[in-house]
Amino acid sequence: ISAVYYPITIFPDWMQTVAYCFPTVYIFEGMRTVLFDGTFPVKYLCISYVLNAFYLMLAIWFFKFMFEKSRRKGLDRL
Repeated sequence: ISAVYYPITIFPDWMQTVAYCFPTVYIFEGMRTVLFDGTFPVKYLCISYVLNAFYLMLAIWFFKFMFEKSRRKGLDRL
């Protein structure tokens, strides 16, 4: 689903929507563009960075949320 072996355009519409949520799709599509056109679109790299930062912030928030929840329940003594 990350478009490693096939271009994203051959996927069904619903799968393309899901695939565009992964940062790797933009990197592989950019590398595919390098192979065929010789240029790398910088917007793919920027979108990938933004998605990576978003997922990192989401993971940090989720970790803090679950850590505080386990501390309130007294599970930190395990």
